[in-house]
Amino acid sequence: MRRVSLLREKTKIIILCCIYLFILVVQVMFFRPYLWFDTAYSVLYAKQPVSEIVKVNDVHPPLYYLVLHSWIWLFGDNVQVMSLLSVVFGFFSFILLYKIWMHLFKDKSFVWFAAFFMLATTPLYYFGEQRMYVMALFFCLVSFYSLLNFSQKKYKFLFVVSTALLPYIHYFTAFFVMFELSYCLMEKEWRTIKYWIISFILMTPIFLYFFNQLARIQTLGFQKSSFVSVLSTYYYAWFYSWGGSVALLNTILGIIFIMMMFFLIVQYIDVIVDKREKRLSLLMLAWFILPTVILMIINSFVMNLYHHRFFFFVAWFFIFLSARAIYILRDSVWTKMIVAFLVAFMVLNFVQYELETERDIGEVIAFFNEQNCSGAVSIVHETQASALIHIYYNEQHGCYKNYLYTDLSQKQLNGIGVNAIPDGRILRTQGDLESLGSFYMLSVRHRPEDPNLNFLSLLNSSGAEITLVTHV
Repeated sequence: MRRVSLLREKTKIIILCCIYLFILVVQVMFFRPYLWFDTAYSVLYAKQPVSEIVKVNDVHPPLYYLVLHSWIWLFGDNVQVMSLLSVVFGFFSFILLYKIWMHLFKDKSFVWFAAFFMLATTPLYYFGEQRMYVMALFFCLVSFYSLLNFSQKKYKFLFVVSTALLPYIHYFTAFFVMFELSYCLMEKEWRTIKYWIISFILMTPIFLYFFNQLARIQTLGFQKSSFVSVLSTYYYAWFYSWGGSVALLNTILGIIFIMMMFFLIVQYIDVIVDKREKRLSLLMLAWFILPTVILMIINSFVMNLYHHRFFFFVAWFFIFLSARAIYILRDSVWTKMIVAFLVAFMVLNFVQYELETERDIGEVIAFFNEQNCSGAVSIVHETQASALIHIYYNEQHGCYKNYLYTDLSQKQLNGIGVNAIPDGRILRTQGDLESLGSFYMLSVRHRPEDPNLNFLSLLNSSGAEITLVTHV
């Protein structure tokens, strides 16, 4: 009987994993066909020679770019194919989450977590993006799973390697490392000390790299933290979009959602009898909240570093604790009402997410693809974001030379994509513009004041302005 029950449970998990893999693949193949600024930057940066990738040109560590470089070399630079790298890391992250859940709880409640995780649009978004976040999450989970199985010799080695790799992928995995250190202290895992020391020694080279990057951080325009930005960070653990066309509704429902979930989590922690589970849940809740507090302090007294996605490595704690709370408190009327609200809110957010994600990029690209490109007409951009996207689409895979027209200094541009734009493609004066002859301008906020320039503006259906400029 026990064997039959175990077989059913394994079958259920295999089905869940297959469903999630199907969702991820469908998402990147049909609903995420375009690059945006960060992902275009990743691709253009990763396509450079290895000798350039390892230079201090970006604010992030180089390991993900090296992995993406190898992936492109093996499989090509098609957008969907490149997305599959994150799909692979995301799928195995999902399996690791199951392994961690079963190690901690050994019951059927993972189904609740799996359902919420599948519908949460933030993991869904990053599990198909050409950025380093999912790769970093995967190694965070490998590290934690190895820590949970530390009594086995093979996991000691795996723990050292996976933990040491984290800062080489993303610096803000430090929050997860702090959580793990806190866990070891809480569980009095003194046997891990020498392995932590080895991991930190292996991390040393990247910290030398990090100090050379500090000068770039000031130019990046990270968010100033505020009450709303912190609330949206908690919301962002589940749902990718906080704004969009339903920004006010999202804000109201988002605040209600956050309050409900925190209420349930606190209730759950209060009622659980198992002391180990209580300590672990408190620790996860603390390290979901503490990073926002730490960055708010840094923002106030040092520099702006706040951004939602930097909490991605501990954000899954919120879904994890919410699912566990709903399972433990499932017989409560309040819990049933909250679950009904949560499901409705998930559907609303998912529809918004699918309707608004990067549709304007595709329409602008389609405009240029329909033109009779001879190579004589150039595209002038006012932002690095626009320039990088079109270097990939209209230069590497078409024609149209791309230029950046800006009054920002080299120092201000430093670290935000300029290293992926050739020096000769940066225009700073009216004369530079005139030398191009006929050209397109994208997102023209302040048109150059010159009577010899004729403007023909086209507005695509998503509101992105395309302006044809002809020098008389």
